[in-house]
Order: sequence, then structure tokens, then C-alpha cells
Amino acid sequence: MSLEGLMRQFSFGPDLIRDGQNGGVFPVGNVAALTRMLERWCQDANAREQAGRCSLEIISKWDFDACCAGLQEALKTLSVHHD
Repeated sequence: MSLEGLMRQFSFGPDLIRDGQNGGVFPVGNVAALTRMLERWCQDANAREQAGRCSLEIISKWDFDACCAGLQEALKTLSVHHD
């Protein structure tokens, strides 16, 4: 059995959590949305297994250089929108 990821909307994990594939996104403070998401994952063993495989695939492609490159791109985007 694998545990999928959960992510609040204002988190740092969108590169690791793919909503509905290996976890889910819920609004900050929305306990009802979190509860629905947890119920879905708890009731579907097949979905949990698929989520685990998806997570392994995602993390196997992660490395420090790619993380730094992504951060640089995000900062460029913020700079463009801020100017």
C-alpha cells in the first residue's frame, strides 16, 4: 500500500503532487474538501496503488539541478509579472 500526497493550495508541492493522479489539492482551511479527498483515497485501493506508482515516477526524475532550474524559472516569471 502506498500513501499519496496531499497539498494545500498555497504550498510548495505542485511539481510533486498532481491533483487526482498521486494526491490532491484542497483549499487552505477547507476541512470538508480535505475530508472528501481522504475518503476517496481511503476507499480506493487501486487508486492508492496507481498514486504510488505515479509518485515514484515523478520523484525518480527529480534532482537538485532540476529543482534549481525550476526555481529560477519561477523567479523570472515573478519578475516579469511584478515589473
